[in-house]
Amino acid sequence: MRIISQDGNYDYPYDCIEVQLEGVLINLRRMSNCNELVTVAVYSTKEKAGMAIKMLHDAYSGILPLTCMDELKPDVKPAEAFLTCSMSGDLCFEHMGNYYFKFPDDKDVKL
Repeated sequence: MRIISQDGNYDYPYDCIEVQLEGVLINLRRMSNCNELVTVAVYSTKEKAGMAIKMLHDAYSGILPLTCMDELKPDVKPAEAFLTCSMSGDLCFEHMGNYYFKFPDDKDVKL
């Protein structure tokens, strides 16, 4: 899964980063460069920032069952199955194994 910033300027593979919640900021730190901290989302309240992190967790946990696509019924398309499993956030499926989560705008985070 890939993580995309609110503004779309940053795009990182989830398995190569550390996600940090710091007040109203969501920051990423690349494992290959521990000195670089990138702010990928800013929210109006700590609660909204926390909800955005929960949305990320829900998105990530929502894709795990779909790693075994051969268990799908023949009449169900993988994209349809994926969309029914997504829980929240801007979670999308384009090609098998190509998932991404884009941090939502502040106005789109509901408490």
